[in-house]
Amino acid sequence: MEKELQTTQTQKSTKKAEVQNFNLDLNDYLKDTNVSFFTKFLWWCCGADKKILIKATNYDRVKYAGIGAIVLVTGILAAVSGGFAFSTIFATKEMAVDKINTGEEGMLSFLGNIDVSSIAVVIFAIFWGLMIFNIDRFIISSTGKGDGTDKITLGEFGRALPRLIIAVILGVTISKPLELKIFESEINAELEQKQRQYQAELDEKTTAKFDKLKIELEEKRTPLREKKNDLNKTLEERRLEILNLEEELQYEIQGRVKGRKGSGRGGYGPAAKKIEQTIAKRTSELENLKLTYAVQQEELDAEIGEIKLFITELDGEQKTERLNNKKLAKGLDGLLQRIKIGDEVAGVIGIFLMLLLLSIETGPLFFKMMMNKGPYDYMEENLKNKIKAFNGIVIEYDFYPDGKEGQKIKKVNFLEVKAEEDIAKTRVAGQTEINNSIIESYKASELKNINNNPEDYIS
Repeated sequence: MEKELQTTQTQKSTKKAEVQNFNLDLNDYLKDTNVSFFTKFLWWCCGADKKILIKATNYDRVKYAGIGAIVLVTGILAAVSGGFAFSTIFATKEMAVDKINTGEEGMLSFLGNIDVSSIAVVIFAIFWGLMIFNIDRFIISSTGKGDGTDKITLGEFGRALPRLIIAVILGVTISKPLELKIFESEINAELEQKQRQYQAELDEKTTAKFDKLKIELEEKRTPLREKKNDLNKTLEERRLEILNLEEELQYEIQGRVKGRKGSGRGGYGPAAKKIEQTIAKRTSELENLKLTYAVQQEELDAEIGEIKLFITELDGEQKTERLNNKKLAKGLDGLLQRIKIGDEVAGVIGIFLMLLLLSIETGPLFFKMMMNKGPYDYMEENLKNKIKAFNGIVIEYDFYPDGKEGQKIKKVNFLEVKAEEDIAKTRVAGQTEINNSIIESYKASELKNINNNPEDYIS
């Protein structure tokens, strides 16, 4: 009998201990929670309430820390992506082969070339990352819990669609600059060919344009040269004619016939005198002709020199335009051109990279729609209702029969507003009662005065 009594007492104490241990374990679970600062920061990233999560289960803590980590990583990727994009926008435009050679020098070259534009790129990248991070944080924190099940219903998807569209736009915006950086070598190689081809096309057009102008100038200069040559030719013919006459005169004086030596009569006779007169006449005509042609030649030389100057200027303009063609070819080194080439080079890999970024960007939204409600969600809902009640806000639901299903109408009661309205009504009613009493008293006093002294009121 004593043994049975001891056994019963032992069982009761064991059960009591088990209950006590269970309560102790739960208290320890809620109280002895060591949460690092980084974990709290991740909770803040997804817009979760750390004071509630401290009292929730480890499942809720891990869940919201994971969502916060995705939001944080998205912001970091956005900053890096923005840095690549802004560096392409603000960088000096140059031939892609120069960037390939510069890239081979490594980080030391970048550190040695830090300037105002580099600092501006870093600042813009940080602000861009913070902006995307803040937008993602707002999207995630403003997305509700759905219906609390792990199924995504059509209604949930419809409510989340605007946020999903924004997330997709952000994902594409983030993925493109990262894609350009990943495939930078291939893009530079393809871009170099496009730049060279574009420069060759521009140079070809430049050469054709200036060759046409030079041909036109040459067509103007050729007749001037021919005319000048004709003038010189005429003068030369006159000069040779005089030389022939002088030679003929010498033969005549010597008694020789030109072409046959030792015949004819010598001495200065009538024939020699006639030849001499002809020489004097031709010499005078030549001198007059030289004076006349000198003016024309000066005009021709001036026109020819002007055309030559134009051709020299065209050569200079052509060289300048060819340099400008190279600058225009360097101008292809822009974000839009690189995106076009990136789409051609990356192909399917680029599509998968974009899908990866899109999944990171939109993942938290789908996760929140797929998550079952946990203790944190119920505690958060309870806290919201308690705060509403504490501030005098009560929500009531009325059901009105309407067809087969009926209609549920939500009514929000603001108790403090209602109390202020009641006070205002009471104050106005009291003031009205006082005014009426004053008027009645004044009326009774005036009637009494009229009865006692009617003559005072008769004019």
